[in-house]
Amino acid sequence: MFKVLCRSMLMLTLALMFTLPLAAQPDDPREFVLEAFDRLAELGYQFTHEVLISTTYIRADEQYDNYAILEEQGEVAPNGDYRVVISRAGGESMEEAESSPFFVVEQRQIGDDLYINLMLEGTPYEAQLGVAGGWWHYDDLIAQFEGIMQTAIENQLSYRLPLGLFLDADVMTDVTELEPEVMDGMAMRVFAIEMDALLVLLRQSPGASGNQLRQIFEVASLMAESELQLNYRLWIGADDGLIYRGISEGRTMIPYLSAGMENGPDFDLDTSASVEFNISKHGESVEISAPSARDLNR
Repeated sequence: MFKVLCRSMLMLTLALMFTLPLAAQPDDPREFVLEAFDRLAELGYQFTHEVLISTTYIRADEQYDNYAILEEQGEVAPNGDYRVVISRAGGESMEEAESSPFFVVEQRQIGDDLYINLMLEGTPYEAQLGVAGGWWHYDDLIAQFEGIMQTAIENQLSYRLPLGLFLDADVMTDVTELEPEVMDGMAMRVFAIEMDALLVLLRQSPGASGNQLRQIFEVASLMAESELQLNYRLWIGADDGLIYRGISEGRTMIPYLSAGMENGPDFDLDTSASVEFNISKHGESVEISAPSARDLNR
């Protein structure tokens, strides 16, 4: 009887946590947003994340366009473990990208172990990669490749959760509260966030790529002529202080060629990106399990 009573009290406490207004909310928009990130990190939740990217490579006498689509669905446990299915496609136009076969992988991060499920069956990537589809431990999968191909696979599998960039307050340069809105019947506080686009770019570039970019941007003339913009808008529950939605628009224009950078790329780069993420099922139980040993390729 006592155990039943304790369980009932626990369920009541959890219910009150997610239904009662927050006792106190900071007046400073920046502090309110940072507290919302901290609050979300303590909960399990589900998310969707969609990214559209257009990139133009410009040389003196030619131009090449590339479009990319990224779609993610996943869930995160309170301890930081996560499961996510990532779908990518690309082409020389958005229409071509949308009609191209998606490269799909599932990733499960459990403690220090990362597991990768290559969903290759029936796609052209099955022959291109030259490895078996299905589950791999990350280290075993990377060991199947060498040189440039290994670097390309590492970059493809490098992953940060949609809100991972926000967890460092240094990335946010300014936070402004906008007019409140109602979303799905819930009162929302809305915030415009200016980001340090260069810092975000460096953190999104793993390993050697990040080090190369740091060296490139140490060239003052190139930095002065580059254009880096990244702005976010966040919807946070007025009563529960939980993050529900975010959108962003960003642009990166780096004139490697026009600025005459020695030993740099022989093109100018102009990239625009649109991002949207949605978060749901805050606080619901999330359990991320590893694939069984018999299902792992080696």
